[in-house]
Amino acid sequence: MECKPYTEMESPQRRRRRSAAAVLALAMAVTAPVAPAQSSTVLVGGLAAPAAVMPGPNRLSNGGFEAGGAAWSGGAGWSLDRRIAHGGSVSYRRDTGARTATTTVHLAPGVYRFAAWVKTEHLADGLRLRLDLRPGFHRWFTAEIERGTADWRRYELTDVVVTQPATASLKLEADDHTVGTAWFDDVTIEEQLPPPLQTFLLYPNFRGLMFDDGPSTLRVDVQLSPAAADAHRYAVRGLLRDQASGHVVAAQSYPARPSFVGELDGSTMRPGSVYLATFALVDTASGAQVYASPDYRVAHAPVSARASMRVSLDRGNRLLVHGVPRFLLGGDDAILSATPAAGLPVTFVDACGPTAEAAFGHYDSARRRDASAVAVAVTAAAADLLRWRDAPDVVAVDSQPMFGPEPAGGYDHRAVAEATARSRTAVRDARPIVSVLPFVPLSSLGRWPTRAELRSHAYMAIVEGARGLWWSSVGAGRCGGDCADEARHMDNLRSVVDELATLEPVLLADDAPAALAGHSNSNIKVKVKLVNGQGFVLAYNASRSPQSATFTWSSAPGTVWVHAEGRALVTAGRSFSDTFAPFAAHVYVIAGAVTGAN
Repeated sequence: MECKPYTEMESPQRRRRRSAAAVLALAMAVTAPVAPAQSSTVLVGGLAAPAAVMPGPNRLSNGGFEAGGAAWSGGAGWSLDRRIAHGGSVSYRRDTGARTATTTVHLAPGVYRFAAWVKTEHLADGLRLRLDLRPGFHRWFTAEIERGTADWRRYELTDVVVTQPATASLKLEADDHTVGTAWFDDVTIEEQLPPPLQTFLLYPNFRGLMFDDGPSTLRVDVQLSPAAADAHRYAVRGLLRDQASGHVVAAQSYPARPSFVGELDGSTMRPGSVYLATFALVDTASGAQVYASPDYRVAHAPVSARASMRVSLDRGNRLLVHGVPRFLLGGDDAILSATPAAGLPVTFVDACGPTAEAAFGHYDSARRRDASAVAVAVTAAAADLLRWRDAPDVVAVDSQPMFGPEPAGGYDHRAVAEATARSRTAVRDARPIVSVLPFVPLSSLGRWPTRAELRSHAYMAIVEGARGLWWSSVGAGRCGGDCADEARHMDNLRSVVDELATLEPVLLADDAPAALAGHSNSNIKVKVKLVNGQGFVLAYNASRSPQSATFTWSSAPGTVWVHAEGRALVTAGRSFSDTFAPFAAHVYVIAGAVTGAN
């Protein structure tokens, strides 16, 4: 399994804690099974296996080195070996002391896999595959080659997302004076093509469990790859069948369209039995099945089971602790005091590589060890969410807006909001989103976020739909210099967490957008709530410049005050106005004229 450091400037401790496109699994143990009469198979529902990668053509014209190694800038210590090869009759040999061999390839936007077959003899550490998008984009990916002596083995970097046209450097990278011999052959860089049919289970949204108090109809997001001109040739057929007997209990056909939501009636599913939901692309002329999506395991469960589980989800994608909705607040190495996360046993499992297969493998292993656990997968913002969104129960995204030296115009803190919003869109509001927010500096070139920045990051994520917040590397024990300074930053974070904890009923309430009649500035993003006779407007400035905005409530408010800032605002009829520093956030509490709008 390959490991991809997020950045070479991170500390070794942080690099061990999460790999570069960071896929981590967080298991929050649950103490009780769903129901005594049900087997653990029910509890490991959801996607049965990820869809296989469908590779496009190799972008390298001489990946087998049959035409020589001129395209690679290997230099001294690299040679063509015509005695040892994986495929064909030639391999590219690297001897002790040889420097990195590099070639370049132009890539269009897409998702790619870089792979090579490698044979080693007495190899020391320090040899790797690298795909480097610098200097055009500050992103790179690596797969370490294992030390020692080994026969041919395939190493690969998968799920490499290229968002814009880019020139990539493909490197057979060696540290200076790395000892040992390695042979490379059948090197490929391929686009990972989407399958003809992609599916994502929208409902039920937790482990395929359809609780008795919810709808009995399964809803599946369906995406088709065939060109629109050929769509008339196909139909999409959905089947719901008993896993044990194969008996079909529901079937539905749809004309092929680029995107739609398919439904299957699960009302006849028997309690205690497991069912498989599958969608297939069918050629209407021949009736032949062109492609079938992976199965989803689903089952009915009594509503009483949800209350007995220590952690689960409700239909609104809220985390439930013993059946009670909570807003998750926590950190990597320490649960923050006085937060809803306190008391939950939290374990990180490092997936060591941002592949959908790796994430799903850890997820599947964790849920089989403890079928009633909940898993959270954390990925970098640029990851291909469509590939791995079925791997966890809860999706988290790590945007890291404060990476590296601060630009002259300041960090782009808006990255937190954008990453959260993209994740929500990718999962179609069918899984909870947790935003991973910066706390410690990510390198010697970075800095700690200020209290105002910590607060802004939190509210940006919440406005964009986060159901929880997780601060990276909290309590990592980095205090080796100015301990008083580190303690001050920890106090800033506790202050923000305490403020959020007091708003938990607001954060958990359903959105009530109709209660706000409008606001005057599109740079100000808002979320509106109604709780216990009061209105709440959570707002942040998505701009680098100061902004002003006027908010118009649905009726004349009695009073408007700004939460945690000690300010009251003057109202004019149904409106009130305020100013925002760049990327700043405010929470307005409206009392005295809350309508029933929702």
